[in-house]
Amino acid sequence: MGSTEAHRPAAERTPVPAFTWTADLPFPLEQAADWYSRPGAFTRLVPDFMGHPRRQPSDGLRAGSRSELVLSPAWLPVRSGLVWKALHTQHERTQDRLSFTDTQESGPFRSWTHRHELTRHPDAPARTVVTDTIDWELPLGAERVPGMTALVHRQLTETFRFRTRRTLEDLAFHAQWPEPKMFLVSGANGLIGRQLVAFLQAGGHTVRILDRGALAGGSPVEAGVFDGVDVVVHLAGEPISGRFTDAHKDAVLRSRVEGTRAVVEGLRSRQASGLAIPEALVCASASGFYGHDAGEAAEESPRGDDFLAEVCAAWEGEALRAEELGVRVTRVRTGLVLSSSGGLLAVQLPLFAAGLGGRMGDGQMWQSWIALDDMVRIYAFAALNPAVSGPVNAAAPTPVRQAEFARTLGRVLRRPALLPTPAFGPRLLLGRQGAEEMAKSSIRMDGGRLQGLGFEFLEPRLEGALRRTLGR
Repeated sequence: MGSTEAHRPAAERTPVPAFTWTADLPFPLEQAADWYSRPGAFTRLVPDFMGHPRRQPSDGLRAGSRSELVLSPAWLPVRSGLVWKALHTQHERTQDRLSFTDTQESGPFRSWTHRHELTRHPDAPARTVVTDTIDWELPLGAERVPGMTALVHRQLTETFRFRTRRTLEDLAFHAQWPEPKMFLVSGANGLIGRQLVAFLQAGGHTVRILDRGALAGGSPVEAGVFDGVDVVVHLAGEPISGRFTDAHKDAVLRSRVEGTRAVVEGLRSRQASGLAIPEALVCASASGFYGHDAGEAAEESPRGDDFLAEVCAAWEGEALRAEELGVRVTRVRTGLVLSSSGGLLAVQLPLFAAGLGGRMGDGQMWQSWIALDDMVRIYAFAALNPAVSGPVNAAAPTPVRQAEFARTLGRVLRRPALLPTPAFGPRLLLGRQGAEEMAKSSIRMDGGRLQGLGFEFLEPRLEGALRRTLGR
């Protein structure tokens, strides 16, 4: 796979540069074309480091379909939030080819036309060749800025390298679990939820979204919501970030306990009516189960005694009640999820990109982290693999000290990471208790159980995970 810029004789040269990227996928054309054509593929093809979809294609790949992307490049010290609108102008699918074209209606370029073509490999019918060709013009005057064309070319190269890698990884995962399932997902608009829904849809599964309003107050979710559902993935909960006031803590606890209770009581009511219920419930939890100063923590380690440990224990306790109904229950205890599009890393990026980042305190706290793509795959793996139940630590097998995390992030961004964060900084944002339980938390999670069940991490090491999400 690779990229080229077109080189034409001077007499034929136009002001529109051409970028071409070719990828060889070890999957049949039908399988690759289906993946590209399904809902969710658009989201999966947008790199974390470039932005996020604001509007999925309105009519799939067909001509007339429109989509919108919010550009927010991770390499800029200030995230821009520019909206890019695209129109699909051509679509054709035959037994031997899938082609579609989209053009920019409004956005960062003067003009932009992107042609996608998937064909059978000429020498290996079980493989697919994907060719992306882009003709583009910089905004008026920008072409005179030194290095601007080269910058666009570098960003396109990183973007398509990311797209190819994610496509290969997604197709390989779905090939292991080809049976389509019906999922009910809560918290679908969160950092993990958005990517999980897209991942499942592009893989051929059907996803129904459980609205947050259906979980309020703990009243049972209506029986009809579970019609045809095989697996429930419950991610919803009040964001934990914020000052740990009594009101905030109450909202964090109630949203998780009452929301999970609503799901389980909905299953209980449905079963009592003689209706089939889902085979599995995969419920979110967090590393906070072990307490902010747990040190080494495996799944059998005791729970902590601080506020977040109380929240996680109550949260998991409600989920476990589904086992009484014969439902397979998995509780996913999540570490620090790394994504340049959200979460703690996105908050830190402007400071580190400006060369003002560094360790926090003495930097000796353990940070158990996980790449967003691995986090998404863990939820899908837990949902689809009948051998997975009970608690699982969702953390990469190589946790690091916080000082090492800061140094590695600075190295990936090519910025110094020498200025320590003052102790009062986290206290201003989170309050004393929040700073202790979140910013100064030290938990070295053992992710060996997942690996023992057959899960393979895409990014087992921190630098690779950061380079993936930052496009470096």
